[in-house]
Amino acid sequence: MALPAPSAPPDVPIRPHSASIVPRSRTGQAPLSLRRVYRLTQGMVIGLSGATLVLYAATVGAEMCWQRQYDYLLALRQQRQELMAATAALQRHLSQAPVPGMVAQTPGQTVFIQPAPPRPPRPVPVQPTPFWPLEGY
Repeated sequence: MALPAPSAPPDVPIRPHSASIVPRSRTGQAPLSLRRVYRLTQGMVIGLSGATLVLYAATVGAEMCWQRQYDYLLALRQQRQELMAATAALQRHLSQAPVPGMVAQTPGQTVFIQPAPPRPPRPVPVQPTPFWPLEGY
C-alpha cells in the first residue's frame, strides 16, 4: 500500500487553524543564548551531582571509621572487664592459701632508706622575648 504524498514541503509547516505560514529555521539550532544556558545548566548539574557523590562518600567513610573505632572501644572494655576479673581471682587466691616457697613479710624484713638531702635550686636562664615585630603576623 502506498503512502499518501505530503501536502506541504517538510520545511514549511502549515497551521490548520490559521491561514498563515510559519517559516522554520533553516539551521535547526536554538539561539546562542539558549545553548549557553543549556551548557551552563548541564555543567551545574554535573558539578552538583559530583559534589553530592563526594559528600555521600565522605559521610559513609566517616561512619565506617567511627564504627570501627566504636567496635575497638567495646573490645577494650571487654578486655578490661576480663583483666579485672582475673586480677581479683588471683588476689583472692593469693590471700586465701599460702603458696609454698613464699615467706610472709615481717616488719624486721622491711628496708628503710633515708632520703637524700635536698639540692639547691638551679637558676634557669630565661631568654628575652621580643615584643615587636611579632613573628608570623
